[in-house]
Amino acid sequence: MKRDLYWDSLKFVLIYLVVYGHIVPHYSEDSRFNMAMFNFIYLFHMPLFIFISGRFSHIRDRQKYKNGILKLLETYIVFQIIRSGIPIILGGEFTIKCLHTPNWILWYLVALIYWRLIVYFIPQSWLSHRNYMLTVSFCISLLAGFIPIGYPFVVQRTLTFLPFFVMGYYSKDFDVRSFVNRVPLYFAVGTMIIAFAILFFELNFRLSFVHHCAFPYWSGDLMHTMMRFVARCIFIPSAIVLSVCLMRLVPTNSTLAKWGSITMFIFIYHSFALNFLFAVVARGYIPQNELLLFAYSIVITAGLIVLARVKFFNILLNPISYLKKAK
Repeated sequence: MKRDLYWDSLKFVLIYLVVYGHIVPHYSEDSRFNMAMFNFIYLFHMPLFIFISGRFSHIRDRQKYKNGILKLLETYIVFQIIRSGIPIILGGEFTIKCLHTPNWILWYLVALIYWRLIVYFIPQSWLSHRNYMLTVSFCISLLAGFIPIGYPFVVQRTLTFLPFFVMGYYSKDFDVRSFVNRVPLYFAVGTMIIAFAILFFELNFRLSFVHHCAFPYWSGDLMHTMMRFVARCIFIPSAIVLSVCLMRLVPTNSTLAKWGSITMFIFIYHSFALNFLFAVVARGYIPQNELLLFAYSIVITAGLIVLARVKFFNILLNPISYLKKAK
């Protein structure tokens, strides 16, 4: 099937925001700009990524769909072993967390497997009721925070981000680009500027409990618990609005689309590059400020685009699938 240049272009913009968005939180405590940028990016970049994942998750060919799930599981196992197993071999301590909690970015692979399995096993008669399924997914998302489980098994993130995947799944029969292009350009730009300004001037503190979606609402104080619930209610529509605005701003570009076709590669390997970056900055080998962090994210993304040409690193993503295909 021929790839859609627009969606690949959008995916590249989002994967760059993932790279940059994973850098700024580490240097946000003493920077209002970094804190605001952290909160701003996390309002929409993963919801929109998940929407796209849902849009291109079709189950018409169930064998192909199942193989896609198995490849995700394969990638997760390989890199969970690498990211958790190697530190243990080098002298770290094994904990049960290594088994039930994905290492850092790998939560997305596990959640993506869950979402695809949900769509795979839900009866077609249920999936045909689009409005009902969308309503149920939104209710699940809002109520999930009352389940007192956080990081283990990615329960919170899977349930909270569920409506974005479901919306994406149903969007395959909807002309999304036509709808997005009706949004005035000045409205899209203005909305994103206003959102950033609010986060910079008024809400300049960590909003992780809102947009990370990894924490339950529960706390020792009932008012605090309910405030988290209200924040989640605000987060979901905000994520939708800002996602539409970004989609309006992203151009269709063949070069961006080419890079956007390797987002999984960039997603998996950028975490290793960031670990190196954090280490050299901490040791004072290179400086850091708001502008330099932006430049470092560009260099890392560009470096990974070049690295994607190396066959070994591509094989490592799915070594079993590669061996089967080679046979």
